[in-house]
Amino acid sequence: MTLVAAASGIVLTVFYSRKDDSKRRKLSIIDPMILSSFCDEQTLRDIGQSYRDTNPDENSRDKLMRFLTKGLNNGDKSSINDSEAINELELRIENEFKETDPLIIKGWVVSKTEARQCALLSLS
Repeated sequence: MTLVAAASGIVLTVFYSRKDDSKRRKLSIIDPMILSSFCDEQTLRDIGQSYRDTNPDENSRDKLMRFLTKGLNNGDKSSINDSEAINELELRIENEFKETDPLIIKGWVVSKTEARQCALLSLS
């Protein structure tokens, strides 16, 4: 009986976490997907605010969106599909960690793209 209860709990946990993941994937590109699995929304906003404070030249929605959407779907903003954009941003983040030094903001190690996503989130 205990085994059945434990198995049910695992199945429900996996089901709801996948359901939640699919819900999150429907959000816009301002949601730093990987980082948000470690941080709550307030922490993400704090990271974003700190990034904007140290990068005042990027302290606007338009500039941050331009940086985030640059190169996505050949730069055509009108055809950006959120799920495609999120996948492309996740690859960009992975490459940034491999190819450049990460940023340390509020004690969190983040890529520049993640920092920009948090900055945009902090403006919403």
